[in-house]
Amino acid sequence: MNRTLRPDELTAAGDLVRFAAILCSSGVRKIFYHAGTTRAFHESSAGNLFYEHGGVPRKQYAAQAALSRLLVADFEFVRKWTEPDWLRAYEFRSGGRTLVICWTRRSDGPVLKLPDGLGALDLMGNPLRGREVTVTNVPLYLVGGSS
Repeated sequence: MNRTLRPDELTAAGDLVRFAAILCSSGVRKIFYHAGTTRAFHESSAGNLFYEHGGVPRKQYAAQAALSRLLVADFEFVRKWTEPDWLRAYEFRSGGRTLVICWTRRSDGPVLKLPDGLGALDLMGNPLRGREVTVTNVPLYLVGGSS
């Protein structure tokens, strides 16, 4: 991480999920990460974005694991949300349910009232309580429907 342009692992993890949402909304079906190919596998460098020295997983690894559980191989891009205008949200149909990957670039952390039928998960796939969520630059998942 000390050689990347990201200030911390959480920022890098969020960037990877945003990147995947945008690519998958544009027709990309698979994303390959060539981690650990430029240097020794467990050396700390940008080439090893998923593991620290000694094989300890970074936040990017956990975030990608959560994304792969939610955005499964049969996914279909549905639409990019246009409202509210501060929200960046990409809706997919995946595994028989609705999945929306969302974030904002605003610094004030606006609150989003969850649409009926959708619950919220954090970047790592953990459930968030309540019918309102604070949206930040760290992506959230809105999930609904049967699996």
